[in-house]
Amino acid sequence: MNLLQKSIVSASSGLHPCPDLQLAELPGGGTHWGLGQLKGWEPPRTHLSGGVFRQLVPRSSGTSSCASVMACGLVASNLNLKPGECLRVRGEVAPDAKSFVLNLGKDSDNLCLHFNPRFNMHGDANTIVCNSKDGGAWGTEQRESAFPFQPGSVMEVCISFDKADLTITLPDGYSFKFPNRLNLEAVNYLSANGDFKIKCVAFE
Repeated sequence: MNLLQKSIVSASSGLHPCPDLQLAELPGGGTHWGLGQLKGWEPPRTHLSGGVFRQLVPRSSGTSSCASVMACGLVASNLNLKPGECLRVRGEVAPDAKSFVLNLGKDSDNLCLHFNPRFNMHGDANTIVCNSKDGGAWGTEQRESAFPFQPGSVMEVCISFDKADLTITLPDGYSFKFPNRLNLEAVNYLSANGDFKIKCVAFE
C-alpha cells in the first residue's frame, strides 16, 4: 500500500470505498490517484520526471464524480508536502454557499493554515479568514478582503509554503501570505469541509 492509499480516508467512519474514482495514467506519464479502490489500489506504474505527481480525479466513465468525496468530508494524512511543493485544490462551490474550509498542518490539533472563505457566515460577508491552531488552541485570525469566489462556480486554489510563510494563490491569480506560525517543515495533514465539492486534489 502506497502513501496515498494509507492517507486518504473519510471524515465520517474510516475508509470509504467511493466507487466513482479509480487509478488512471497521466497523458505524459505519471498517474492519477482515484479513491475508487481505496482498500486495494495498485502501486503507481510511472512517475513524472523530477518528482511524483499525485492527483485525485473522477473516473472518466460512470454517472457520478469525486464530488461525492466531499459529501462525507475529506481527510488526508502522511502527505509529506515539502517546502516549495504546491497543493492544488479544485472544486465546485455550492450555489447557496455560506462558507467552506481547507485545513493544512501536522494533524487536526496543529494546523499551519485554516483557510475559510466566508460568503455569509459568523458576521463576515465575502471575506477570507485564515488562522492557525497550535496544540488545539486557535491563533489570531487574519482577514483578506480579496474574494474571487462565486456561488455555483468551479474554482482552484494553490497553496505552497516555506519555513516562514504559506502562500495562497486565489482563482483570479491574486496571492497573499500567511505566517507559518508552527514553523512546520512538512505538511502531513489535509482536511476539507463546508459548501464545496472537491473535483481534484493535486500535489506537485
